Amino acid sequence: MAVSESAGAKTWSIQRAPARAGARDSMLAAVSCTAPTVCIAVGGPDAEPGTMLAERWDGTRWTIQHVPKRAGAIQTFLTGVSCTSPSDCLAVGYSVDARGASTALAARWDGSRWRWTAISKPVASGSELSLLGGVSCVAAGACTAVGSFENRAGVWFTLVERWDGSRWTFERTPRVQYSELTGVSCASASACTAVGLYAGGEMVEHWNGRKWWRDRSRELASNDTELTAISCTTATVCTAGGGLVIPSMITWPLLQSWRAGRWSVRPLSAQPPGMVYGVSCTSTTACTAVGSDSLVEQLQGRGWSIDRAPDPDQGNLYGVSCAGPTCFAVGSWVDRGGREVPLVESTVSSAQ
Repeated sequence: MAVSESAGAKTWSIQRAPARAGARDSMLAAVSCTAPTVCIAVGGPDAEPGTMLAERWDGTRWTIQHVPKRAGAIQTFLTGVSCTSPSDCLAVGYSVDARGASTALAARWDGSRWRWTAISKPVASGSELSLLGGVSCVAAGACTAVGSFENRAGVWFTLVERWDGSRWTFERTPRVQYSELTGVSCASASACTAVGLYAGGEMVEHWNGRKWWRDRSRELASNDTELTAISCTTATVCTAGGGLVIPSMITWPLLQSWRAGRWSVRPLSAQPPGMVYGVSCTSTTACTAVGSDSLVEQLQGRGWSIDRAPDPDQGNLYGVSCAGPTCFAVGSWVDRGGREVPLVESTVSSAQ
């Protein structure tokens, strides 16, 4: 268990997160909260082929939601979710068919049920395979999703799709071979920042309301860094997380701050091996980052500190969402039977 390093650190506890009966292995990959009593978490896979996992927090407990089976899919996985109200959430991910081919997908929560939405086809000229890794919504009809697609030559490129409330449209991004985007955060409809990686290291792209452009100011001249998540509170203030591979091939958590067009490394209070997988910021000086081995770090003011977080057997946290001082982190851990099961940790107590 991590030890608190500051008086302002939060105290985290494990919540009961159900796994559907019959599911051998399942996890939660992302969470979005519009209030301390309203959250949606998504992940997968579920017990039945072609189904995904979605759970809802009502302030008392987490319950599994019904999601229609994805036709033709043998596996469905949701990797990102963004909610603008209790009755409007958009989740993205991918499905895998019997041939092993992946296809980008999205589902919308309208407050009563989930419905699949059709991703624009083709996602890009000549594309064969595709997936979406993250999504950010600033309004019910203004969402940006990012991921990657593979062309017929077997080369992967970054993928950006925009949802306007009724349909998806493909957006052009800088063409960088063997690149992908895994996280995105939009401060407004005309200010988004996406992160990921390419063959040369970390990847950063910005949307200015007219076009996407590649930010090379922080990219390193090696393939030793990867950015997986980002949270922006204004058009010019963002915090991104990922990992740094040192010469001994051990990965260390990495945080970077973007302020007024300049990137800088954010030192963590402790550096255990692992990765940062999720970041949630509620202001320019208040962020929570989560990662492997139940890593939880909190920014208050100028410095980061370790939060007190339970560390279940082989527990990892992949996503986090904070509504004010209340935060929820989701992931998975391995139970006594050797199954990977959903994990939720929060700064509030729940009915047990």
